Amino acid sequence: MKKRITALVVSMLLIFGALTGCKSNDNPAGVKLDPSNPVTITVWHYYNGAQKVAFDNMIKEFNETVGLEEGIFVEGHNQGDVTQLEDSVMASINKKVGSKEIPNIFASYADTAYEIEKKGYLVDLNKYMSKDDIDSYVDSYIEEGRISSNADELKIFPVAKSTEIFMLNKTAWDKFSKATGASLEELKTKEGLVNIAKEYYEWIDSLTPNVKNDGKAFYGRDAMANLFIIGSMQNGDELFKVENQKVSLNINKENMKKI
Repeated sequence: MKKRITALVVSMLLIFGALTGCKSNDNPAGVKLDPSNPVTITVWHYYNGAQKVAFDNMIKEFNETVGLEEGIFVEGHNQGDVTQLEDSVMASINKKVGSKEIPNIFASYADTAYEIEKKGYLVDLNKYMSKDDIDSYVDSYIEEGRISSNADELKIFPVAKSTEIFMLNKTAWDKFSKATGASLEELKTKEGLVNIAKEYYEWIDSLTPNVKNDGKAFYGRDAMANLFIIGSMQNGDELFKVENQKVSLNINKENMKKI
């Protein structure tokens, strides 16, 4: 049988707490634990710095308390950045020479988890979490983890959400603003941002009259795809729609032109 694994780091107290009881409500998986013969759970992650220290401390606290009492020992392993982590997981699944044994839990983006799901390696988390556990989360948040053809199965557990932020070099901005009268108010809209970018390029270019076209860009984007997804939503159209596990594209030509 294939060794089944779960995608995305699950909150430790949730998944392991679900394994500690004896009654069916407390122990959805029906796992019998023996403190004298502990079960080892390996977790692969991409945390570093302060995140890794915090995560290691959580593991240590769990192993010395609930884990010790119930017979569960957790091992956390950093696998580099997200891409390196995903490469390591895929190498283990494909049994490449030199690869490590498949972990029990790993962090991943949904697209990689979906590829692993198609290989049949993801476990249904409903077996390890009670209905009360799952119901305590926002429905739409949990739904993102239902990626299999069976809509009732929960294959990934989202633990992080992202948002778009705008970072500004205030030192450079103050020089530009003082020279041109540009206002931060203009950065509240994408249209204003585009106008400021044009003005900034021309201002930098004007500082060296003897050198043509040596202006500098005012801003850049981390992910162009997010610009189109968010921009479409802001203009009244949802670019991707998911219904019954199927994705449809809703492309508005005028919105695309504007973005």
